[in-house]
Amino acid sequence: MKEIKKGTLNNTATMIEASRSRLGCGKSDVVIDSDGMGVGISDFVGYKGFVNNSRPLADPLKPIGDNNKENIEQYDMLKSQCYFRLADRINKNGLYLECESEQQEELIKEELGQVKIKKLDSDMKKGVISKDKVKAIIGRSPDFSDTIMMREYFELKPKKLLAWA
Repeated sequence: MKEIKKGTLNNTATMIEASRSRLGCGKSDVVIDSDGMGVGISDFVGYKGFVNNSRPLADPLKPIGDNNKENIEQYDMLKSQCYFRLADRINKNGLYLECESEQQEELIKEELGQVKIKKLDSDMKKGVISKDKVKAIIGRSPDFSDTIMMREYFELKPKKLLAWA
């Protein structure tokens, strides 16, 4: 996992563009945390912004329900949905991370260890404890675990199919 230190909007966008070019992926293959500096980067360069408290997405592997409605999973927000899916992926040994250092590995373990289920709210939707609570426990922002969680967005976003005439 490559860590990029905080910098100016321009420098961060340049580093992301260089990585995107090196990896041969399109702008639609990049998701940016839309909190703080991320809003500027996604607007400036045109990447998809990940909005933590947006509504959950339909699971593309589940059939469409009655009345042709999407089958939306019962989560309080997109962030929770992605963290639950990440936990499932980890429990099935479906995730491999190559860390830059042992220190980075320990930070990631510490952050993922703080992802906990919050009490069900009145509408019975599943959720995870807030980022503020995690920050209070570990004394810093859980940037690594948030980045890893956002990877699940690509498993949920609708796939565009190309039709050839």
